[in-house]
Amino acid sequence: MSRTSLRALAERPRRHTAVVAWCYVLGSLVTGLSTVPALTGWTSEPELAIGTWVLSVAGLVTGLVALGRRRLRPRVLDAMVVLAAVVVAVAVLLAPDRETALVLAGACTLTSIDCAFTSGRRVGVSRAAVLLVPVVAALTWQGVAVTAAAALVCLQLGVVLLVSHMVRQAPQRAVDLLTGMPDRRAFDAALEVAVLRAVRHQTPLSVVLLDVDGFGALNEADGHENGDRVLVRLAADLDAALRAEPRHGRGALLARLGGDDFAVVVPDCDGAAAQELARRLVAAAAPLSICAGTALREPGEEAAPLQRRAAAALSRAKSMGRGLVEHSPATDRELVRDLVDAIASDRLQVVLQPVVDPADGQLMGVEALARWHHPRRGAVPPDVFVHLAETHGLVVEMGRALLRRAIAEATSLRDAVGRDLLLTVNASGLELVHPDFVPQVVEVLAATHWSPRHLVVEVTESLVEADSPEAREALEDLRWCGIGVAIDDFGTGYSSLSRMDELPADYLKLDSGFIAEISESPRRRALLRGLVAMSREIGLVVIAEGIETSDQALLVSEVGCPLAQGFHFHRPAPAADLVRRFQAPTLAPAAAPDTARADAGTGTA
Repeated sequence: MSRTSLRALAERPRRHTAVVAWCYVLGSLVTGLSTVPALTGWTSEPELAIGTWVLSVAGLVTGLVALGRRRLRPRVLDAMVVLAAVVVAVAVLLAPDRETALVLAGACTLTSIDCAFTSGRRVGVSRAAVLLVPVVAALTWQGVAVTAAAALVCLQLGVVLLVSHMVRQAPQRAVDLLTGMPDRRAFDAALEVAVLRAVRHQTPLSVVLLDVDGFGALNEADGHENGDRVLVRLAADLDAALRAEPRHGRGALLARLGGDDFAVVVPDCDGAAAQELARRLVAAAAPLSICAGTALREPGEEAAPLQRRAAAALSRAKSMGRGLVEHSPATDRELVRDLVDAIASDRLQVVLQPVVDPADGQLMGVEALARWHHPRRGAVPPDVFVHLAETHGLVVEMGRALLRRAIAEATSLRDAVGRDLLLTVNASGLELVHPDFVPQVVEVLAATHWSPRHLVVEVTESLVEADSPEAREALEDLRWCGIGVAIDDFGTGYSSLSRMDELPADYLKLDSGFIAEISESPRRRALLRGLVAMSREIGLVVIAEGIETSDQALLVSEVGCPLAQGFHFHRPAPAADLVRRFQAPTLAPAAAPDTARADAGTGTA
């Protein structure tokens, strides 16, 4: 399928039905009103006038009904043309003079427009001929000159040809003014048509979304004019790469959605092929760095959720780094619906893992971890339902519900131990770049009366290193509001020590893999001691994660690490369990096997 035909097909269902409906409403009103005087003396055949008036009402009702339809079948259109021909011809026969008859015959123009909008040139001319034959016969019966009737025929056929040409050109005007590519409106319409075809022919359909890495910074540094030139060059490179694709290039539609966002509709393309196509497009953009997100249409899926899944995949790619391609995997729709219900009914749970002073075991804070116990499936792993929330646009709503639950649990624990506690919650990359994330955190804090200085939002090191302007801006906004920021899993990424003072953070959480070898490796202990000292100098607080043994607890205390957490101190548990454990002023280490952690405790709150 060519790109032009895809755009044309996409535009027809929406606009053609509306044009046809309104033309029939207007034409029925004109011809119906023309027969009213005939009932009072224009003709000696009032029965004919009444019949015409009834047909006009039928045409009016038909037009109004058509306004509520998405598309009209060809047989329905043929019937509407025949109805219009009968109504106009009878109205011409009822006209008191030849001049009035010609004026009434002009109502054919409305139906001619319909013929042009609803079909190609050849079929449109054929339908117009069906319309004009009875009307011209009625004009001849009224004594109208043959030349006048011929002029009317030429006028109507000219309308059909002209409007048909305009219809074919109209989709080409749904273009982006900067790049000359199809715009968001054309993309949305083409995607809907592609979904209909995929359903009809039972063929795969994929969507690829593309976004330039760091385009905002490029605009600020080099100016918007240079940014526009970059987008024009990128559009040309992507289009050339797509045309060079032997299998999927001809049927695909490339569009610019706005800003630095581009999208591709790829019919007859499965998930693996879509990912390969995305990688080729990313490579074609070099040296410019772009990320891509792909999604394969699932059975029963409409255009909007398909596009949302692709957008979620793109957001994941951008949160992980530059020049990456992420695919939205197939989902368990029933589980998604259950997750929506669980969020709405506040059935998601939160457990708390203590954060302690390793020197004396005193409780200093807690990390909130999300849990979901499904009524039929049992415990659903956090990485499963968090991924579902990210993929289906639920992560912000879920994060709000979990934050409220975490504060409620931490409040009960704080009241029981009689002192303020630090509460840390996890934020995903999709949450962080969402414009409502920071306002909703502040709103929840205000509603629950939890102090911002006792809340810490944890983000992964890879997210900060992804160089996302939106993410960094959100972190700075959180800190401006008095909320702490922690870099989680520090030591697993590629941050250099020289960049530690540039991190928009107040806490460093050392990954358990970094801690695991300190008992056996003197060099690792020396590195930990230096890292703690350096962090203290630049105002960062180090939290050692994954403390599993008493030796590890002793060593992190000896090197001066101020905070620690792990199974050696306590497993994640509900607030009620921690209340019983921590009512004492200090914490004795809980009995736990010196083995690898059986519960990673990952989650989002």
